[in-house]
Amino acid sequence: MISLFGAVLGIGVGVFIAWAGGELASQALPTYAMALPWYRLGLFLLIALVVGVLAALWPAHRASRLKILTSITAQ
Repeated sequence: MISLFGAVLGIGVGVFIAWAGGELASQALPTYAMALPWYRLGLFLLIALVVGVLAALWPAHRASRLKILTSITAQ
């Protein structure tokens, strides 16, 4: 979830910086939406989701092997 949020935030900031930099600023809003590489943005979100799930597998596996009462009393 965190990696997906980071990807969405990164895409939003990147699109804004590209617009503010003047690369797409002279175009109208409807053509601006057509100028975005939607396929690449979607692919980036998918890769971020896969990497986030893979990164969460090892800690989730370790947590599933702990005894609940022992882990609660350890803090």
